[in-house]
Amino acid sequence: MDVNASEPRTETDDRTTDTLELFFDLVFVFALSQVTHLMLTEGSWLGLGRGALALTAVWWAWVCFAWLTNTTADAGVAARILTIAAMAAMLVAAIA
Repeated sequence: MDVNASEPRTETDDRTTDTLELFFDLVFVFALSQVTHLMLTEGSWLGLGRGALALTAVWWAWVCFAWLTNTTADAGVAARILTIAAMAAMLVAAIA
């Protein structure tokens, strides 16, 4: 019989969030709010279709950027700079 079996186990979570991940989330939340605004300004089926296309583009970009940031998490400074540049471009696209 294990002596420590009656003691509750506690697990530690050492994961942290850095500023790049927060910027990533902020850009895509802003992009989704812009898509919502696009759908609200046109109350027609055409506006809904445009919003669905924009939502598809934002979703695809989010999936690709999530894969990219997971792949290049420990790649170095150059990968972080390129990721920040790509996110800045996505922010400009969301503003446009």
